[in-house]
Amino acid sequence: MEQLDTVEFLPVSEDLQSEISKLENDNKKLREEFNSQRAKLKDLFLQKENELERKYKENLNLSDKLTVLQLELDEAKSKLVVAGLTLQSSTDVEKRKAEEIASLQQLVHETVEESSSCKTVYSMELKKLHGIIEQLRNENSELRREKQQSPHHAVQEQTSLAPSVMLSAVTKTLARKLGADTFASQDSMEDNMRKVDADDHAQEDVEVLRSLVVPLEEEIKALKDKLRAADEQLQKCQQCRHGNVDPQVGETNQHNSTSTNTSFDVHHGGFAPCDMCNNYETELVKEQKRTDEIKAKLLNAEKSAERYREELLKEIGFRKEIEEKWNEKKEQHKLQVGELTMRTDCAEQDLKELQDVFKQTCNEVQQHLAVLTSDREKVQVELEKLQIENDHLVGKYSIHSQQLQSEVINLPNTVEELQEVVLKAHQDIIIAKIGKEVVEEQLNNLKFENLLLKDQISNEQRAKENLEKEYTIQITALKAQKHQWDKEKEGHTATIDKLKSLDKIHKATISQIEELFDEKRIQEDHINELKARVGSLQQELDNSEAVQKDFVRLSQNLQVELEKIRDSDTQTSYSKSRHRKQSLPKLPYLAKKASSRFSQYAEIRRRKDYQITKEKDSNAEVTKTTSLELDPKETDDFARNCNSAAEKLDVYVEEKILPKLQFLKKKAPSRFSQYEESQRGKDHYTNTNQKDKNKADVVVIKDHTNETTFDQVLRDLEITSKEIKKGISENLNKNTASKTQHLDSSANVSSRLVQSMKTLIVQEKPSSLKGFNREKATK
Repeated sequence: MEQLDTVEFLPVSEDLQSEISKLENDNKKLREEFNSQRAKLKDLFLQKENELERKYKENLNLSDKLTVLQLELDEAKSKLVVAGLTLQSSTDVEKRKAEEIASLQQLVHETVEESSSCKTVYSMELKKLHGIIEQLRNENSELRREKQQSPHHAVQEQTSLAPSVMLSAVTKTLARKLGADTFASQDSMEDNMRKVDADDHAQEDVEVLRSLVVPLEEEIKALKDKLRAADEQLQKCQQCRHGNVDPQVGETNQHNSTSTNTSFDVHHGGFAPCDMCNNYETELVKEQKRTDEIKAKLLNAEKSAERYREELLKEIGFRKEIEEKWNEKKEQHKLQVGELTMRTDCAEQDLKELQDVFKQTCNEVQQHLAVLTSDREKVQVELEKLQIENDHLVGKYSIHSQQLQSEVINLPNTVEELQEVVLKAHQDIIIAKIGKEVVEEQLNNLKFENLLLKDQISNEQRAKENLEKEYTIQITALKAQKHQWDKEKEGHTATIDKLKSLDKIHKATISQIEELFDEKRIQEDHINELKARVGSLQQELDNSEAVQKDFVRLSQNLQVELEKIRDSDTQTSYSKSRHRKQSLPKLPYLAKKASSRFSQYAEIRRRKDYQITKEKDSNAEVTKTTSLELDPKETDDFARNCNSAAEKLDVYVEEKILPKLQFLKKKAPSRFSQYEESQRGKDHYTNTNQKDKNKADVVVIKDHTNETTFDQVLRDLEITSKEIKKGISENLNKNTASKTQHLDSSANVSSRLVQSMKTLIVQEKPSSLKGFNREKATK
């Protein structure tokens, strides 16, 4: 029996685990469905935003159309002005037909007045349209600001941050409510659905919730049935194992098993409870704890569901308000767009009518002018005929009065001929009177016509002045419009320039960043090159130190030689002369050695300069250099100064010191030979006394010349040392403190060399003179 009991209990726990896993899978599916529905809501919101953008674009297109229509109006006005000018030219040509032209001018004047009235009306309408467009733009900007500042975005972001938590909470609360009281939850759902049926979005939310709740209700019912069946099986097992259990206790146990808090009360009368019963009780206690935990979770889920329902209701109300506002604005925009389209259509129709009227008037004027030209030709022909007849009647072709006076009067002899002559004369008198009367009538007619023409000219001038005034008014109005358009154009150009400047600044910043990256790379390369250069300069410093050491050695050798010369003063004159023969040749050798050292250092410096110039040519792109311990310019200046000093010293040694030392070298053996000859010729002293005196005078003169040469050498050395010190002091002022020590050391070395040479020459000078004086005294 125990094995059967265990076999019957284990499948129950596995089924519960499988059902829990199924519930979790269902929860995941429900979350995915909710996410899909949420994405649909976002799509709807984006569609509405796109619709608003389309409306805004339509408004812009309408504004562009208005500008085009205004341009067409301006063209029509220009055409009207051209027509008026053509009519004025026609009036100037045909002044004789004053009445007909006056009528035409009246017609043109009426058309101009109508066009000016239409212009004022259109200008007022355009101003109104501009104001409406500005209002629409302001409203659109306000709507965008409200949309950006609305809490709907924040709510969506908060909900999007934790959709899984919200879904789990909603499902748990719904499951708990439906498990506790399914009918009450259904009634509440129906009431909520009735309240929210008015809104489409709310109905969709209710459908989603219903799709989530119904399978949960079914699963909860199945779980309850399974729990009840398990309790019944446990009670049956207990009754089979313990037949002496109180039936009342069994009833109480059955009653407790139907509820969630089930517990077994065993009769403690005579028998002790078995191990299986204790196990069942412990398992029941665990299940009760699990049910309590599930109930607590359901309570929390219910609270979160209520909170989310409140938030949903708030969102639904907010959406309703936004949709109502959008619909109102949409209707307003539709009405305004309809009014604008109606106005544009009316303006187009008026333009078409004006164009048709203008064409008709032009055609009528042309036809009337053609009829007038034909009538004029006919009248001209008739006038020519009448003019010929009138000329005959007036006697235009009769004999002139002067001819009559100059004619000879030949009266006829017969009476009949006299009568004929009298009749002719009488006829001529009648013709003359008729001509006189016609001329007077013509004069009167001309006077009357002149008056009429004056009146017509005055009227035409007045009409012309009125037209000029009207046209000046129109021109001023057009200039004002043009000024406004120019201002708007300047504003647009200013904005365009600002955008271009910003674009240029952006491009400049990008280019600067790229240049900085390039400069960074170049600087890194340059730093590496400078490190190599520092190494080379360090080598040069080492070489310079070696040169200084050589100078020191040279000065030490000079001092040693000088000490030897001083020590040898105690010896004999012959040994002195011999020692001088050995020491004097060393002076040019030491000078040449110093000059060779300077020349070697100069060659090394030149090679380094050549390498540096090559590196500069290869790295010409480098524009900026980082500040290191050794500046290349300062090192170049220092090298140049050292080279110049070495070259000066070489030149000075080669040009002045070496020839003078060679001169002294040559003169010293001649003196020694003279001394030997004097020693040999002591016996013949008396015979050659006069000759020796002359020779002594010559030697004194030569010694004087030698003294002058020594003085010149000393002066030249002092001058060269001063020049070297000046160059070094100038470099000291320019270079840094780190270089001053090096330059001071080089200056000290040069000054020591010069002083040592001076002392050597000064010491050699008096020793040679002393020896000569001693030789002279002995002689």
